Amino acid sequence: MARTSISLVAAYAVLGVAPGAARADVKAAYRRLAKERHPDRFAAQARRQTAAQVAAINARFREVQTAYEVIEAAGFPAAAARAAASASAKSSTSARTSAKTSASASEDDRAWEQYVQSRAAQWRREADELRRQEAREAKAARDADEFIAAEAARIASEAALARARAEAQWRAAQTREVAEREADREFWLFVLIALLISLFTE
Repeated sequence: MARTSISLVAAYAVLGVAPGAARADVKAAYRRLAKERHPDRFAAQARRQTAAQVAAINARFREVQTAYEVIEAAGFPAAAARAAASASAKSSTSARTSAKTSASASEDDRAWEQYVQSRAAQWRREADELRRQEAREAKAARDADEFIAAEAARIASEAALARARAEAQWRAAQTREVAEREADREFWLFVLIALLISLFTE
């Protein structure tokens, strides 16, 4: 059963199908809108949304459910809806013979059309804003990933450079130590030779 009072014609308008549309078309429109407006799609942004925004998302989803339930409860009355639309058109034609009745019907039609257009425009704006927000969040995530990757590469490069410098310093120290030992060995060898020469020449 429907959650709120809504006419059959209004239910078709909410789903975006013509009165008397086939059952398959009604179900397809319902599934598409239910998927687009399901609150779970916006769960990731729930913490950044106000209570009014969350309530609006839930209301939009309930509106689609209610519209479908109204049409389903009526048994998807395609023929009846087409007959009702035809009768409504004939009634409007007859009513135009009276200026006052015609003006009233015209005002009602315009009011309904303006309501439907305003709601559709509002939904489009909200959908566009949600898409922009998702795009901004996706870009922020990509930027963060790129920054982390760049920092990791920089740190790895600096670590490799530090290791190379440390190894070069160690090799240089080893070379100096070997050179110093070799110099000491040559010095004492020279001293020993000088002593031996002095002993044999005395």
